[in-house]
Amino acid sequence: MTIKDLIPIGKLGIPQKDNPDFLLFKPDRNFLPFYFSKKEFFLIFADYRVRFVTIDCIREDKNIWLSLVETDVTDEVREARKVSVCLPAEDIEQLHSQYEDDYIIGLTAVFNDAVLGKITDVQCFGATDLIVVETADGREVMIPDVEQYVVSLDKKAGCIVFRNIEDLLNL
Repeated sequence: MTIKDLIPIGKLGIPQKDNPDFLLFKPDRNFLPFYFSKKEFFLIFADYRVRFVTIDCIREDKNIWLSLVETDVTDEVREARKVSVCLPAEDIEQLHSQYEDDYIIGLTAVFNDAVLGKITDVQCFGATDLIVVETADGREVMIPDVEQYVVSLDKKAGCIVFRNIEDLLNL
């Protein structure tokens, strides 16, 4: 593996004031939360040093804070600041295929050119997945992920368009 095989997912920076073992993580634009299902990452410093590290703990408030198992590397990051956090491209591909359903959670569900609600879950029962939509009035509707019901998925627009679900809405 070379440095070219590593994909940046964010940067580590300043230590937390009340606990300097935690470093501020600033996610890149393409960061997805399920990347943290991996605990081992590569850090690339400005001088192109690469360190392999393990995340010990993640804290979230309005920011994301990471604590590393390797305390000597934590010291290096405190000194250097703005260190790139990276994953190998093959790990990112594997995570995307493993967590593909998570991509749609949070998207807007659209039916008959109107917002139906938000996607809150995807349940897998073998034959087909069920997309769980929480409607504006708080009801939960399960829609099979098949062509009969799913017209389109537009991740950039943040929505899934459904059709033929009148009967499902009346259950």
